[in-house]
Amino acid sequence: MQPGELLRVTRVGVGLPNQEYWENDESWSTLPTAHLGDLVVVISYDAVYDADWVRVLHPAHGIRDVGRDDLEAVQPDR
Repeated sequence: MQPGELLRVTRVGVGLPNQEYWENDESWSTLPTAHLGDLVVVISYDAVYDADWVRVLHPAHGIRDVGRDDLEAVQPDR
């Protein structure tokens, strides 16, 4: 996963934590959610630091973190 890569959310109701969530130990139930098929753009992915999360730009929710297993690459049309 590289910055600028376009990815698709692969399941319904994916929680979208952000930096504030991690810093303040907020409740998971208060997070906005992504939905099956939402498109996001990778901002950063550090496999060494935390391979489970990808920082993305979500069109409706801004900068958020998404579980790596909840994303797939978007295949270009041929």
